[in-house]
Amino acid sequence: MPLRWNPLYNKFDMTGTPSGENPVVALNGDTGQAEPNSSNEIDLLGGVGCVTSATGSTITVNLTGGGIDWIRSTGTTETLAVNTGYTPTNVALTTFTLPVTAAVGDVIKIDGESAAFYKVAQNASQTIHMLSSDTTTGVGGSITATNSYDCLTIRCLVANTDFIVENSMGNFNII
Repeated sequence: MPLRWNPLYNKFDMTGTPSGENPVVALNGDTGQAEPNSSNEIDLLGGVGCVTSATGSTITVNLTGGGIDWIRSTGTTETLAVNTGYTPTNVALTTFTLPVTAAVGDVIKIDGESAAFYKVAQNASQTIHMLSSDTTTGVGGSITATNSYDCLTIRCLVANTDFIVENSMGNFNII
């Protein structure tokens, strides 16, 4: 009994199942194939970055870490959150402060829009590495955009303390 994606209803349809019979379905994965057990069941489990939940006849698959939630920041100060993107819109300098807690691989993005630019400040013991330059470790270190549309992607290298500019567009002052 084939399982086919039905884009019209945004769900899987089982085809060819005679009336009154439980369908026997084999699921092909990127690697391997799953066959039903003796109870005619196949388990759907979440791997790294994937969580599954089920209720009634619905299975929900949530992927984590793949997407970035974006915030249009209107204030002049904001504490950054991991796996979040920011667009500063205030006419005054916006100072973003790195989060105190970040896991290895966590990402923060900032896409400039404000004419007054933005600055990424740090907490105690934190450092941002950008190419061959490092910020001063601790609260005295920062990276400041010098143009309205400068963009940064910052990733955590060492939990809570070390961050790297993974991608940038524009010119930045590093202190």
